[in-house]
Amino acid sequence: MRLKLVFYSLKRIQIPLHYNYLLQGIIYNNLSGKLSSWLHNNGWHYGKRRYSLFTFSKLFGQNVKIFQQKIKKISFKGEIWFKVSSVSEDFLQDIAKSIIKRGGIHIGSYFLELKSIEMEHLFKRKDKKSPLLLRSISPMVAYSTVKINGRAKTHYFAPKEDDFVRSLKNSLERKAKAFYKDEKLPEISINGFKLRKVFKNIKLYYMHPKQPKPWFILGWDCLWELSLPSEYLFLAMSTGLGSRTSQGFGMVEEVNKRDRSWLWKR
Repeated sequence: MRLKLVFYSLKRIQIPLHYNYLLQGIIYNNLSGKLSSWLHNNGWHYGKRRYSLFTFSKLFGQNVKIFQQKIKKISFKGEIWFKVSSVSEDFLQDIAKSIIKRGGIHIGSYFLELKSIEMEHLFKRKDKKSPLLLRSISPMVAYSTVKINGRAKTHYFAPKEDDFVRSLKNSLERKAKAFYKDEKLPEISINGFKLRKVFKNIKLYYMHPKQPKPWFILGWDCLWELSLPSEYLFLAMSTGLGSRTSQGFGMVEEVNKRDRSWLWKR
């Protein structure tokens, strides 16, 4: 399952263009203390890696404007919404109950009034054997980190590169091993990932109040067709594709193949 959280503001709100950390903070602030602590300190493990196994989309809304001040900002007025998805129903229920109780959320210095919360099914298709067509609703990120002269250097891949696909595959496999633990899982290959369309690349700076400098991140809006076992499709839809998914990257949603409007929605 996933949540579509819809809010409303009569005033025009202005927040940094790179607002992922604000949404991430909203999610954690609306979890119970016990679940928030468990996710932050434990989560799901595979080897030395720890996973929170949730993701969230970018903000969507009416009357959207982007402008430059000291830093780039984005502004909204009227209806504003975003989606949150997780492997844990308790996680989603916590968020929904807390936001309903509070009547909305604080983002930056603004309060957004809750308009509605919709529970959505992960999958829309009836034929579960057919490939799944997915579009990103937050930028997809794939990268590797190497050391050059003793300093860590991050290299971001583009969707048409084989390394991008390998990164998607490897990330999904690690999440599967963390979530399903000792269950025997079917093998997957990069042939199960087919790039159908690249809409645009997005240069981002992941900002956080506790960090002295923002991190540069290169993400991509694109369309993929996945032919994978159900265990992996569930994780792709619940937790996103690629890297940094719990920071608001790589969330995807199913596209109806008969509806061609997605071709020009970017």
